Amino acid sequence: MYNKFPNEGMRCIKEIVEEKKENLSYKIYDLRAEGQLPDDSYDIYISSGGPGDPSENEGWEDQYFDLLEKLWNHNLTNERKKYVFFICHSFQMASRFFKLGALSPRNSTAFGAMSVHKTKEGKTDPVLSALENIFYVIDSRDYQLLDITEEQLNRIGAQIVCLEKKRPHTTYQRAVMAIRYSEEFFGTQFHPEAEAASLLKFFGKEEQRKTITEKYGEEKYNNLIDVLEDPDRINLADRPIISTFLNIAIEKLQEVSTI
Repeated sequence: MYNKFPNEGMRCIKEIVEEKKENLSYKIYDLRAEGQLPDDSYDIYISSGGPGDPSENEGWEDQYFDLLEKLWNHNLTNERKKYVFFICHSFQMASRFFKLGALSPRNSTAFGAMSVHKTKEGKTDPVLSALENIFYVIDSRDYQLLDITEEQLNRIGAQIVCLEKKRPHTTYQRAVMAIRYSEEFFGTQFHPEAEAASLLKFFGKEEQRKTITEKYGEEKYNNLIDVLEDPDRINLADRPIISTFLNIAIEKLQEVSTI
Protein backbone atom coordinates (compact mmCIF):
# COMPACT_ATOMS: atom_id res chain seq x y z
CA MET A 1 0.00 0.00 0.00
CA TYR A 2 3.00 2.36 0.26
CA ASN A 3 2.94 3.28 -3.46
CA LYS A 4 6.78 3.54 -3.44
CA PHE A 5 6.64 6.10 -0.60
CA PRO A 6 9.86 5.81 1.50
CA ASN A 7 9.11 4.11 4.81
CA GLU A 8 10.26 1.68 7.48
CA GLY A 9 6.96 -0.19 7.60
CA MET A 10 7.62 -2.96 5.09
CA ARG A 11 11.02 -3.77 6.58
CA CYS A 12 9.42 -4.03 10.02
CA ILE A 13 6.57 -6.23 8.77
CA LYS A 14 9.04 -8.55 7.03
CA GLU A 15 11.05 -8.87 10.26
CA ILE A 16 7.95 -9.88 12.22
CA VAL A 17 6.94 -12.48 9.63
CA GLU A 18 10.50 -13.81 9.40
CA GLU A 19 10.34 -14.56 13.13
CA LYS A 20 7.56 -17.04 12.31
CA LYS A 21 9.41 -18.65 9.39
CA GLU A 22 9.13 -22.14 10.86
CA ASN A 23 5.38 -21.88 10.34
CA LEU A 24 5.06 -19.35 7.54
CA SER A 25 6.24 -18.66 4.02
CA TYR A 26 5.25 -15.37 2.45
CA LYS A 27 5.11 -13.25 -0.70
CA ILE A 28 4.96 -9.46 -1.03
CA TYR A 29 2.55 -7.77 -3.44
CA ASP A 30 2.82 -4.10 -4.46
CA LEU A 31 -0.80 -3.19 -5.13
CA ARG A 32 -0.80 0.56 -5.67
CA ALA A 33 2.44 1.05 -7.63
CA GLU A 34 2.61 -2.23 -9.55
CA GLY A 35 -1.02 -3.36 -9.68
CA GLN A 36 -0.15 -6.62 -7.92
CA LEU A 37 -2.90 -8.30 -5.89
CA PRO A 38 -2.83 -11.70 -4.18
CA ASP A 39 -5.56 -14.20 -4.87
CA ASP A 40 -7.71 -15.73 -2.15
CA SER A 41 -5.60 -18.89 -1.69
CA TYR A 42 -3.49 -17.61 1.21
CA ASP A 43 -4.26 -18.30 4.86
CA ILE A 44 -3.03 -14.99 6.29
CA TYR A 45 -2.82 -11.48 4.85
CA ILE A 46 -1.14 -8.34 6.20
CA SER A 47 -2.25 -5.16 4.45
CA SER A 48 0.17 -2.29 5.06
CA GLY A 49 -0.05 1.42 5.67
CA GLY A 50 0.53 4.01 3.00
CA PRO A 51 -0.03 7.62 1.95
CA GLY A 52 -3.07 9.33 0.51
CA ASP A 53 -6.75 10.09 0.97
CA PRO A 54 -8.68 6.87 1.81
CA SER A 55 -11.84 8.26 0.24
CA GLU A 56 -10.30 8.78 -3.20
CA ASN A 57 -10.29 6.22 -6.02
CA GLU A 58 -6.96 5.53 -7.71
CA GLY A 59 -8.11 2.54 -9.76
CA TRP A 60 -7.06 -0.37 -7.53
CA GLU A 61 -9.78 -0.09 -4.90
CA ASP A 62 -12.42 -2.29 -6.57
CA GLN A 63 -9.99 -5.19 -6.90
CA TYR A 64 -8.93 -4.79 -3.28
CA PHE A 65 -12.52 -4.70 -2.07
CA ASP A 66 -13.36 -7.75 -4.21
CA LEU A 67 -10.58 -9.66 -2.45
CA LEU A 68 -11.84 -8.60 0.98
CA GLU A 69 -15.35 -9.71 0.04
CA LYS A 70 -14.08 -13.12 -1.09
CA LEU A 71 -12.13 -13.60 2.14
CA TRP A 72 -15.03 -12.43 4.30
CA ASN A 73 -17.52 -14.70 2.51
CA HIS A 74 -15.09 -17.62 2.72
CA ASN A 75 -15.04 -17.27 6.50
CA LEU A 76 -18.82 -17.35 6.66
CA THR A 77 -19.01 -20.81 5.12
CA ASN A 78 -15.69 -22.58 5.80
CA GLU A 79 -14.14 -24.09 8.90
CA ARG A 80 -10.61 -23.19 7.81
CA LYS A 81 -10.57 -19.40 8.01
CA LYS A 82 -8.69 -16.59 6.29
CA TYR A 83 -6.94 -14.08 8.59
CA VAL A 84 -6.36 -10.42 7.70
CA PHE A 85 -4.51 -7.67 9.57
CA PHE A 86 -5.00 -4.07 8.40
CA ILE A 87 -2.52 -1.26 9.18
CA CYS A 88 -3.16 2.50 8.98
CA HIS A 89 -4.22 3.27 5.37
CA SER A 90 -5.46 -0.30 5.00
CA PHE A 91 -7.41 0.10 8.24
CA GLN A 92 -9.10 3.13 6.73
CA MET A 93 -9.82 1.24 3.50
CA ALA A 94 -11.26 -1.71 5.42
CA SER A 95 -13.51 0.63 7.39
CA ARG A 96 -14.63 2.13 4.08
CA PHE A 97 -15.31 -1.37 2.72
CA PHE A 98 -17.40 -2.29 5.75
CA LYS A 99 -19.14 1.12 5.72
CA LEU A 100 -18.11 1.90 9.28
CA GLY A 101 -18.19 5.53 10.37
CA ALA A 102 -16.85 8.56 8.55
CA LEU A 103 -13.33 9.00 7.18
CA SER A 104 -12.38 12.66 7.43
CA PRO A 105 -9.24 14.84 7.35
CA ARG A 106 -7.73 15.66 10.73
CA ASN A 107 -7.49 19.24 11.86
CA SER A 108 -3.72 18.69 11.88
CA THR A 109 -1.47 15.76 11.03
CA ALA A 110 -1.01 13.18 13.78
CA PHE A 111 2.65 12.22 13.89
CA GLY A 112 4.84 10.72 16.55
CA ALA A 113 4.44 8.53 19.60
CA MET A 114 0.91 8.75 20.96
CA SER A 115 -1.02 7.11 23.79
CA VAL A 116 -3.93 4.84 22.87
CA HIS A 117 -6.70 3.69 25.21
CA LYS A 118 -8.29 0.27 25.16
CA THR A 119 -12.07 0.18 25.23
CA LYS A 120 -14.00 -2.23 27.46
CA GLU A 121 -13.89 -4.78 24.62
CA GLY A 122 -10.22 -4.08 23.97
CA LYS A 123 -9.28 -4.92 27.56
CA THR A 124 -10.23 -8.56 26.93
CA ASP A 125 -9.14 -8.84 23.30
CA PRO A 126 -6.48 -11.55 22.91
CA VAL A 127 -4.48 -9.64 20.29
CA LEU A 128 -3.98 -6.77 22.76
CA SER A 129 -3.36 -8.96 25.81
CA ALA A 130 0.35 -8.12 26.12
CA LEU A 131 -0.32 -4.39 26.45
CA GLU A 132 -1.48 -2.13 29.27
CA ASN A 133 -4.92 -0.50 29.07
CA ILE A 134 -3.19 2.71 27.98
CA PHE A 135 -0.16 2.17 25.76
CA TYR A 136 2.03 4.15 23.37
CA VAL A 137 2.10 3.63 19.61
CA ILE A 138 3.65 5.15 16.52
CA ASP A 139 1.02 7.27 14.79
CA SER A 140 1.23 8.91 11.36
CA ARG A 141 -1.99 10.02 9.65
CA ASP A 142 -3.79 12.89 8.00
CA TYR A 143 -7.19 11.17 8.18
CA GLN A 144 -9.28 9.63 10.94
CA LEU A 145 -12.25 7.36 11.49
CA LEU A 146 -15.15 8.87 13.45
CA ASP A 147 -18.88 8.47 14.10
CA ILE A 148 -19.20 4.68 14.11
CA THR A 149 -22.63 3.64 15.38
CA GLU A 150 -23.64 0.53 17.27
CA GLU A 151 -25.92 -0.31 14.37
CA GLN A 152 -22.97 -0.34 11.96
CA LEU A 153 -20.87 -2.47 14.30
CA ASN A 154 -23.66 -4.93 14.99
CA ARG A 155 -24.33 -5.39 11.29
CA ILE A 156 -21.03 -7.27 10.86
CA GLY A 157 -20.34 -8.18 14.49
CA ALA A 158 -17.42 -5.77 14.89
CA GLN A 159 -16.01 -4.15 18.03
CA ILE A 160 -14.04 -0.96 18.60
CA VAL A 161 -11.09 -2.04 20.75
CA CYS A 162 -8.96 1.13 20.94
CA LEU A 163 -9.58 4.87 20.89
CA GLU A 164 -7.40 7.93 20.53
CA LYS A 165 -6.04 9.51 23.70
CA LYS A 166 -8.38 11.66 25.77
CA ARG A 167 -8.08 15.37 25.01
CA PRO A 168 -10.31 17.17 27.55
CA HIS A 169 -8.93 20.58 26.52
CA THR A 170 -10.49 20.24 23.03
CA THR A 171 -13.94 19.58 21.60
CA TYR A 172 -12.64 17.12 19.00
CA GLN A 173 -14.00 13.57 18.91
CA ARG A 174 -11.67 10.73 19.78
CA ALA A 175 -10.73 8.86 16.62
CA VAL A 176 -11.09 5.08 16.41
CA MET A 177 -7.64 3.49 16.66
CA ALA A 178 -8.34 -0.25 16.38
CA ILE A 179 -11.22 -2.48 15.35
CA ARG A 180 -11.88 -6.18 15.59
CA TYR A 181 -14.00 -6.65 12.48
CA SER A 182 -14.42 -10.36 13.20
CA GLU A 183 -12.54 -13.20 14.87
CA GLU A 184 -10.24 -13.30 11.85
CA PHE A 185 -10.12 -9.63 10.69
CA PHE A 186 -8.30 -7.08 12.86
CA GLY A 187 -7.06 -3.56 12.11
CA THR A 188 -5.17 -0.68 13.70
CA GLN A 189 -5.03 2.98 12.71
CA PHE A 190 -1.53 3.18 14.22
CA HIS A 191 1.64 1.30 13.23
CA PRO A 192 2.07 -1.83 15.38
CA GLU A 193 4.90 -3.02 13.15
CA ALA A 194 7.15 -0.23 14.50
CA GLU A 195 10.22 -1.14 16.58
CA ALA A 196 11.87 1.42 18.85
CA ALA A 197 15.58 0.72 18.28
CA SER A 198 15.46 0.84 14.48
CA LEU A 199 13.13 3.86 14.54
CA LEU A 200 15.60 5.74 16.73
CA LYS A 201 18.29 5.02 14.17
CA PHE A 202 16.03 6.01 11.27
CA PHE A 203 14.69 9.22 12.81
CA GLY A 204 18.11 10.09 14.19
CA LYS A 205 19.45 10.70 10.69
CA GLU A 206 19.95 14.37 9.92
CA GLU A 207 17.82 14.14 6.79
CA GLN A 208 14.89 12.71 8.74
CA ARG A 209 15.33 15.18 11.60
CA LYS A 210 15.27 18.08 9.15
CA THR A 211 12.21 16.74 7.29
CA ILE A 212 10.24 16.14 10.49
CA THR A 213 11.10 19.45 12.15
CA GLU A 214 10.25 21.40 9.00
CA LYS A 215 6.91 19.63 8.59
CA TYR A 216 5.82 19.08 12.20
CA GLY A 217 8.05 21.28 14.35
CA GLU A 218 10.96 20.77 16.75
CA GLU A 219 8.68 19.94 19.68
CA LYS A 220 7.05 16.97 17.95
CA TYR A 221 10.43 15.65 16.84
CA ASN A 222 11.89 15.89 20.34
CA ASN A 223 8.79 14.25 21.84
CA LEU A 224 9.10 11.35 19.40
CA ILE A 225 12.76 10.77 20.27
CA ASP A 226 12.11 11.09 24.01
CA VAL A 227 9.34 8.48 23.92
CA LEU A 228 11.33 6.06 21.76
CA GLU A 229 14.22 6.28 24.22
CA ASP A 230 12.03 5.64 27.28
CA PRO A 231 11.14 1.95 27.80
CA ASP A 232 8.71 2.90 30.56
CA ARG A 233 6.60 4.87 28.09
CA ILE A 234 6.74 2.74 24.99
CA ASN A 235 7.35 -0.95 24.48
CA LEU A 236 7.82 -1.68 20.80
CA ALA A 237 10.74 -4.08 21.06
CA ASP A 238 8.76 -7.26 20.45
CA ARG A 239 5.90 -5.65 18.47
CA PRO A 240 3.37 -7.79 20.32
CA ILE A 241 0.17 -6.93 18.40
CA ILE A 242 1.02 -8.35 14.98
CA SER A 243 3.08 -11.15 16.52
CA THR A 244 0.16 -12.21 18.73
CA PHE A 245 -2.26 -11.98 15.80
CA LEU A 246 -0.01 -14.28 13.76
CA ASN A 247 0.45 -16.72 16.66
CA ILE A 248 -3.32 -17.02 17.11
CA ALA A 249 -3.91 -17.46 13.38
CA ILE A 250 -1.20 -20.10 13.05
CA GLU A 251 -2.48 -22.02 16.07
CA LYS A 252 -6.06 -22.05 14.80
CA LEU A 253 -5.00 -23.06 11.29
CA GLN A 254 -2.93 -25.90 12.70
CA GLU A 255 -5.86 -27.07 14.83
CA VAL A 256 -8.09 -27.30 11.75
CA SER A 257 -5.37 -29.13 9.82
CA THR A 258 -5.17 -31.88 12.46
CA ILE A 259 -8.92 -32.55 12.65
